[in-house]
Amino acid sequence: MSSMIEERLQINIFYHSFAFLILAYIIFILASSNIRFYETVHRITYPFIFDTIISEEYDPLLILLPSIICCVLLNNKIIQLNNNMTLAIIKIAYITISIVIYILFKNLSDLLFLILPLPLIIFLVLKGQITTNRLVYSLLIIAIVFESIAFITWLSYPLIDGRIYGDDRWIFARLESAVFYIAGLSSPIITLLIFFSYVYIPLLKNFRINERFASYIKSITQLKSNNIERYYKYILINAIILSIVFTYYPYIPTINPDKVSVSVDVVYYVQFINEIINSNDLGKAFYLADGDRPLSLLFFLAVYKLLSFMFDLETVIKSLPLILAPILIYVIYRFSLILYNDRFDASVTALISVFSYHVTIGIYAGFFANWFALIIMYITMASIVLYLRNKEKRYLIYALITLELVMLSHVYTWTYLIASLLVFVLITSISNRRLDKHIMLLIVIIAASIISDLARAYILGLPTGVEADLSIAKNSIGYEQFLKRYYNLSFTFTTYVGGYFTNIIMLLLVLLWIVNARKDLDYMLLASFLYVGSLPTLFGDYVVQTRIFYNIPFSIVASYMIVRVLRLNNRNLAVLLFSFIMLVMLNYVVRALSNLV
Repeated sequence: MSSMIEERLQINIFYHSFAFLILAYIIFILASSNIRFYETVHRITYPFIFDTIISEEYDPLLILLPSIICCVLLNNKIIQLNNNMTLAIIKIAYITISIVIYILFKNLSDLLFLILPLPLIIFLVLKGQITTNRLVYSLLIIAIVFESIAFITWLSYPLIDGRIYGDDRWIFARLESAVFYIAGLSSPIITLLIFFSYVYIPLLKNFRINERFASYIKSITQLKSNNIERYYKYILINAIILSIVFTYYPYIPTINPDKVSVSVDVVYYVQFINEIINSNDLGKAFYLADGDRPLSLLFFLAVYKLLSFMFDLETVIKSLPLILAPILIYVIYRFSLILYNDRFDASVTALISVFSYHVTIGIYAGFFANWFALIIMYITMASIVLYLRNKEKRYLIYALITLELVMLSHVYTWTYLIASLLVFVLITSISNRRLDKHIMLLIVIIAASIISDLARAYILGLPTGVEADLSIAKNSIGYEQFLKRYYNLSFTFTTYVGGYFTNIIMLLLVLLWIVNARKDLDYMLLASFLYVGSLPTLFGDYVVQTRIFYNIPFSIVASYMIVRVLRLNNRNLAVLLFSFIMLVMLNYVVRALSNLV
């Protein structure tokens, strides 16, 4: 019995050492490549070179040597020899030669050292001495430990003195952040693959690639699992609680002792509300900011009136995310429940949405009217889904009413919503090769909403929604931006609004959804909201891209693949993958919020 335990322990040590060797090897390759990335620290975005993160005082030999020794000594089948003495000599010789080469050539080039583990990795893989499942488990375990240490460091930030990355306590958090942002350098490419998937998806269909991938995902997952379905209430409650905690986090006294606003647009909303109060005319809201957000301003005014006996106007405005975030998360849950018809799936979607751009960038930039309009936008989408499924005209009426409310809440969000619905109409018409009666009625309510916008502009003497968009677009969209398209996209992800659009895990999950999901009506609706991003990607600058990308329901799409992860037949793999994804997301959000001050 003891020999079995000892053998299992040796196997685990071997695989964990080999996994650590692979991950460390990748990190040192990155360190030798002098890769430049951008990160926001204390609200200022700095360029960093990755080799400066791996400090010279941390000797690569001291880091990798224990793993090399474990891999060589514990794997008795590394070389199929019957002579144990010869085998022992070969193992010791490998370690000795590696150390000698490193000592002799260390100052010549770090790249020579990177060659040392390579023969071992290639040999073990080619000889079939590595079991893929065990190696994947070990890689995930090492990554989870790494992410956990970084997360604990970020959580302890309010309790420790000093600046972020100010001393050696931050070594793991800083390394995790660097790897995250380096991986995020591929975000523009992944985004292009998402937005222009309508170009290559038909090709995948011709080669049956997406069908095979979807079939494979289906074969390794369960449709239902009673072990996890019952936890939907706890997941939803935790999602709502997290949304409140995250929005308050930048105002923790030890992080933000002066309680300064962390949201850019707070000063403008304070000015708008003061103008309404001083005018003693609620109609003033329809003329402020070119009348593009009267309903939002009136809602914010109502919140202030309710809380004015306790708080001043600026405190109320900068605290709006505490109200908007949980409402948005719950509305997304209700919309997802209609979309997926599954409480567990909907609760997971709500949880993933806590880590979305809606929250992080909404807090950073102060897109409060946009945030408020998103809440109503998801209600509109839910009404449209119900109408298309049940064919009941009352849902169409609900959709028209909420469309009008979106227009009055934030006209730019309304424009995005109208554009997405028009793309949806186009896709469904092409797919069905005809205009369905119910799609025709959807076109009618879109036209009615556009006419009401024209009427509003005419009566109030204000620009229409389209005119307001064009006034911004005339300097932000055009052929000149097309020539700078990759620079603009890269700047949007790495630098603008703190670089918080960089969330590689979220984008990869969206890309997997595009390939895997069934091409049904729900898919077409969600895909339409993604495809609208293709135009500003090519012809818009970073300002236009930010406004469009912020509205896109990335988290709702990504959650579909996370639910598939949770329903993997292999429960151990499901737990490890989900834990890793959640830790990466948690580090992303807490890091972003910690650096708002």
